[in-house]
Amino acid sequence: MILKMMTSSKEPDLFVDPLESASFQWAVANLTCQLAKQNASGYACVSNNSTWISVISSSEGYIGYWCKCSAGFEGNPYIKDDCHDIDECQQTPGICVGICHNTIGSFTCTKCPGHTVYDAKTMHCTSTPKRNLILGIIFGLCCGFGIKLFGLSALVLIQRWKRDTQKKLRRKYFQKNQGILLEQLILSDESASDKTRIFSLEELEKATNDFDPTRILGHGGHGTVYKGILSDQRVVAIKKSKAIKDGEISEFINEVAILSQINQRNIVRLFGCCLESEVPLLVYGFITHGSLHQILHAGSSSGFSLS
Repeated sequence: MILKMMTSSKEPDLFVDPLESASFQWAVANLTCQLAKQNASGYACVSNNSTWISVISSSEGYIGYWCKCSAGFEGNPYIKDDCHDIDECQQTPGICVGICHNTIGSFTCTKCPGHTVYDAKTMHCTSTPKRNLILGIIFGLCCGFGIKLFGLSALVLIQRWKRDTQKKLRRKYFQKNQGILLEQLILSDESASDKTRIFSLEELEKATNDFDPTRILGHGGHGTVYKGILSDQRVVAIKKSKAIKDGEISEFINEVAILSQINQRNIVRLFGCCLESEVPLLVYGFITHGSLHQILHAGSSSGFSLS
């Protein structure tokens, strides 16, 4: 093996590894590495896992070569078996975001196993039962809140849909029961506008507690009478008729407009009607002494009799 010494410092990078220091510069032999390999006894890179690098000077041309350990190895390439493996996992902690596995000349990375997570502070996979518990609680709360929100949203949408459907149906009944005709009759007669009132179905439902059976005053051949309390605290009797033929609707409306103007002490006062149901509802003044049937068939113990 021939060593060529160079004392010039014009091209130090040709001979010296930047990570090393040397007091002089040198190269092995004055021939190519391929020729040097043909003579095993003269080839300088004797260590396993070593390689060679050509040394070429811009001023002198080809000078020779020098040796270094291959990537992933360290040691002296000029000594047999001195280039040994580098444990990257030990030398560079945190080189993997997970588990580092050293291999000959390199390394591999794998993910952290189940129920563990990579901790950037310790650079290791650590068990996180508390974190999993907290995440589970948060996930459960989020799922529960999401399901509850979805249920409430669906309930609101269904209720809104029902209200819209009911409004359309009530408007349909109002038109079918000649509600527009009654409005015109009321507007055309100034005295009628003060006495005749068109009630909404919602108002009468509130007055009778949604037509509670306990509010029933009596039954007749044409319908059922309920006791109701209006929003102005007036007590009324609300008659829910069984049926009215389509041909009789206009006649019924005219009668309502006329009867609601009658104010005589021996005739039950008609306040108005509701046309938003399938069958019109009549709103009368409430008679505290009971019905005519009760008076005619009452005994002497009732405390009330006709003159």
